[in-house]
Amino acid sequence: MRQEGISGPNIAIIPGRVEVELIGNRDSYRLTAIIGFAKFATPDDECRILGHAGCLEYFLAAFDGVQHTVELTPIAELPS
Repeated sequence: MRQEGISGPNIAIIPGRVEVELIGNRDSYRLTAIIGFAKFATPDDECRILGHAGCLEYFLAAFDGVQHTVELTPIAELPS
C-alpha cells in the first residue's frame, strides 16, 4: 500500500491490525486499530504518527507537548 507522507512524497506502508487497550482511573477500553509501518531512508527521517482510524475516532485528545502527555476522553460513539 502506498500513502502520501506528511511532507508530500509517497511512502510504502505495510498495514496491520493490533489490539489497543487504554486504561484510565475507572475505565478501560479495548479496540482493534489499524497501524502502518514504513521504512525511512535514515533514522533522522523517522517519525511517529498517532492515527485516527480505529482508535482516536472514539476519543477527544488533548496533547501537552511541554509535559509530553496526552489525555484521551471517550466520546459518545465509543463502541462497548
